[in-house]
Amino acid sequence: MWMPHKTTREVWARYWRAYGGVSELCRSFYFHASLFVTAISYPFWTREGWWEVPIGALPNLLGFTLGGLAILLGLAEARVIRLLSSDGGGQNPSELAGLVASFAHFVVIQGLALVAALLCRTWYVTAEEVPAFAACLRFLGISWTSWARYTSLFGWFLSYLLFVYAILLVFATVMAVSRVSRILEMVANSPALDDDHDRSGK
Repeated sequence: MWMPHKTTREVWARYWRAYGGVSELCRSFYFHASLFVTAISYPFWTREGWWEVPIGALPNLLGFTLGGLAILLGLAEARVIRLLSSDGGGQNPSELAGLVASFAHFVVIQGLALVAALLCRTWYVTAEEVPAFAACLRFLGISWTSWARYTSLFGWFLSYLLFVYAILLVFATVMAVSRVSRILEMVANSPALDDDHDRSGK
């Protein structure tokens, strides 16, 4: 029986495995650099309205990313894709899977950063605008001022970190494309490709 939710989980699991999982994220130079840039940008993201920058920039970046992946895959011939899809019988993902995972990770972080920025703008409200929630806080003995201050700092920090990480992943994706382009050059000059071409022409 076909279960869409199971298929979705499998797709996400394949992407996460091809990317490298949590260990790859923790080792990522770009993630570490994002933490540093976010820390030194404290005067910017602690002021209201900073979310207008990612909301304005990320949709265009998303479009260019998806378009770039489509063009890259469209330029590769079927026999080249077959060679790039080979993992050599090992446990590591193929070069094609690694490239697609890099683009997928790029898109996922951009999407999360955009959603986070939208939530920051949506939930920048006063107690009068959400009276029921403010009443719950009062019942728990929490002042609206304290709640707003600490949740804003935590939420804005994570949201801006995602935005900076999405920007820096541009370089990671470019490096992945560069690595695959070198492989394509070797593949184009390989005897295996010539033999495949001769057989297809018969």
